Amino acid sequence: KLLDSIGFEWSLRSNTDKDTWKDRYDQLKKFKEENGHTRVDDKDKLLYDWVKSMRGLMERHAEGNESGLNDKQYLLLKELDLEQSLRKSKLDQRLQDLADFKKKHGHCIVPSNYPLNTKLANWVMTQKRQYKLLRDGKKSQLTESKVKFL
Repeated sequence: KLLDSIGFEWSLRSNTDKDTWKDRYDQLKKFKEENGHTRVDDKDKLLYDWVKSMRGLMERHAEGNESGLNDKQYLLLKELDLEQSLRKSKLDQRLQDLADFKKKHGHCIVPSNYPLNTKLANWVMTQKRQYKLLRDGKKSQLTESKVKFL
């Protein structure tokens, strides 16, 4: 009775959860309009954490597992091109960057200090280093199947 008298919320989830989801979705939609992508960095911790959580929920939903997302929410996130896997998104970006580099320069020999795209330069250097480790029989982040894919 005492808790009821001060307006205590007894349910584990409040009625504002749906509003909060819509608010975050609208915030992400605005972010995409302004930035052209949905890769939110941690400068906006609240949106960053929400997007990270949505990626995991989308993956579970896509696999047919219980996710907490309804079909409408899942489709809204897909319409924004929210990637289920940020790692895949980054890989796709680096591959596109490398294709653009080759188109411009006629080769894929990206200098390690390439100033126009340091992320590409670092990625290429990492791939080469990991490939050498793999070929030398040492521990590597690359696998044979990943090499075939790349």
